Amino acid sequence: MDSKVSNQTIFTELVKPITEGFLEGINDTIIMYGPTGSGKTYTMLGDERIRKNLNEITEHELFLNNKPGILLYALDYIFKHIQYNMFLNVSYIEVYNDNAYDLLQEKIELTVSEQESGKFVLKGVKEHIVKSVNEVIEVIRKGEKNRHYAENVMNRNSSRSHTIFQVKLTKVNGEKSFKSEMVIIYIN
Repeated sequence: MDSKVSNQTIFTELVKPITEGFLEGINDTIIMYGPTGSGKTYTMLGDERIRKNLNEITEHELFLNNKPGILLYALDYIFKHIQYNMFLNVSYIEVYNDNAYDLLQEKIELTVSEQESGKFVLKGVKEHIVKSVNEVIEVIRKGEKNRHYAENVMNRNSSRSHTIFQVKLTKVNGEKSFKSEMVIIYIN
């Protein structure tokens, strides 16, 4: 897709089918990769007005007059389709200078360990239960305040780090219970 394609189109054509699978228990990953200034932050979080005013914007205003990113479209879709027996947890992690940090805690450095299954796990990540897009916006706002930022030649607001926004869905329904994960990775 080229730079003229809207975030809503990207969501509808690429991310919505992934989100639908997530709601059915399928683990998913969305990766945004590109050089500084290529639009990764815009694609993930949306218009600069949204990013600067995350603490003031309401869920209704977000979709009314602004241009949200695919993360917010996906979460809006999830909350519109979530069932009474489903629960969402989110975490927000930063990878900076080969170290991982929980952005939702005060610069807590995380440790990596390998489980017997061969799966690598970050220890110390705090997950937050969210019940609305507004609560997700609050989590993102808090995480963005804790990120590493440093100006460079290409972008005066460059983050200088990579982030992982993880959404975990738990469905409790007897034998049909499941857990699924949607991971959105934002690489500079």
